[in-house]
Amino acid sequence: MELWLVYLIAAAVLVVASVLVVLILRLSRAVAEAQQLLARVNEMTPRVDRILAETEAELAEIRQVTQKVNAMATHALTITEKAAAVAHPVLDTAGSFAKPLKYITATVAGIQAVMQLFRQRHGQNHDADQESDDATSEVSGGATETLTPRPQSTEV
Repeated sequence: MELWLVYLIAAAVLVVASVLVVLILRLSRAVAEAQQLLARVNEMTPRVDRILAETEAELAEIRQVTQKVNAMATHALTITEKAAAVAHPVLDTAGSFAKPLKYITATVAGIQAVMQLFRQRHGQNHDADQESDDATSEVSGGATETLTPRPQSTEV
């Protein structure tokens, strides 16, 4: 009975040996592929280093430009604030004149319209006076001024 045990052990050793051979072959292929991959990485390393160096330089330039733009924006903001501080009182003062100026303009336009209406009615009622006015204008060289009413603005 011991003989069959020896054959069984021998067969198991052969199976294990064949599995080990297959495993060693696969492992050697994996090592070869890893060496090829390492060679590719070594080839690409200088290019990657160069790209990183260029990117760092460009980032430094971008930082400098950003700082300059930030300083310019801060300066512009300061100037804007100062201009607003000066302009607000001026605009407030101008605004306080705007409303009375509208009333004055409307009043002058109203007076002109009334004067024009008065002249028209006065001219219709006194044709004789009109003829004497014509004679006076001929003597003075016809330099009479006619006031025409301005259209009244709707804003008051």
